Amino acid sequence: AGAATAGLKTQEAGIVKVTPNQWVLDRQEITAALDNLSQLLTKARVVPNFSGGKPDGFRIFSIVQDSFFSKIGLQNGDVLQRINGVEIKDPENFMRVFQQLKGEASVTLDLVRNNQKQTFAYEIR
Repeated sequence: AGAATAGLKTQEAGIVKVTPNQWVLDRQEITAALDNLSQLLTKARVVPNFSGGKPDGFRIFSIVQDSFFSKIGLQNGDVLQRINGVEIKDPENFMRVFQQLKGEASVTLDLVRNNQKQTFAYEIR
């Protein structure tokens, strides 16, 4: 990281938190995480979440401290609902959308935390 990012907090392994809901990620971080998906998926539990008997996303918990998930701002109990505007309601869809992140320049993640909808934005450089 050059002088331009030296003053930002959470300067860690290519992941920089810019605002409470915005991060800049080094493309190498994304590539490393996605290339080793089976290992990445051991760093948190992700289970289908249901609302009114219908699937409405995936709840993430048991997040390993300092894992990719914690570095990008996710917290135990978050319910991931959309990635780049695509609803993720079943495991196949979730994995397909996740795999497509490799080539993206930006990613938005819509989630529910403590019954509040939030959108996280990631710029990938």
